[in-house]
Amino acid sequence: MLRSVRSAPALGGCSRGSVAAVGGRSNSGAAKPHAVTFVLHGALSHFSAANGSTPGSITLVVSASNHHGAALKGQTLTFALSASSKVVFDSDKKITDGERGLVQVRAPKNTNATTLQTLTPRMVIDQGAASAS
Repeated sequence: MLRSVRSAPALGGCSRGSVAAVGGRSNSGAAKPHAVTFVLHGALSHFSAANGSTPGSITLVVSASNHHGAALKGQTLTFALSASSKVVFDSDKKITDGERGLVQVRAPKNTNATTLQTLTPRMVIDQGAASAS
């Protein structure tokens, strides 16, 4: 025979509606946004490489992106680079102002431009000079 338990001494007199909160779990339903990768394409400039613990930087004028960065199109973003940021150069082995490229940054979904610029990019890819159309 099964019985409904409304309160029990082991639960400290909690009602059955609050049992989910026992053990440190919350039943509030507020979830932390999951991380996504922002892939931002555009013109690169003002590149300086990271040197040991001294951070480098890169500026990107966003011309296209994946859907996570769609609201950033047309904005100029500057990122600090660390020694762990992978930088891939084109055939001339340097990033010249105005060359096409992309920056990948991992951040929580719906991150705004201001917050995104405080994060360190995972990768910067130099795709060479912009082609004349």
